[in-house]
Amino acid sequence: MTINSSSVEARVRLACARREQRDVPGAKKATREALETFAEVPQFRRRRELVWYLRARLMTVGLA
Repeated sequence: MTINSSSVEARVRLACARREQRDVPGAKKATREALETFAEVPQFRRRRELVWYLRARLMTVGLA
């Protein structure tokens, strides 16, 4: 499976899928990658990716 390397949404969805499969280390890794990806996204794409970034942040504290 390949995902767009500059997509926060794809990494958050991957983290959700791994969490549902009870793959906690994989979910944590995908969430961390989503947060790192948001930091590297160009400014013009941040507005579109902001919702997914916030969801990833909530996932780190167990609220999403």
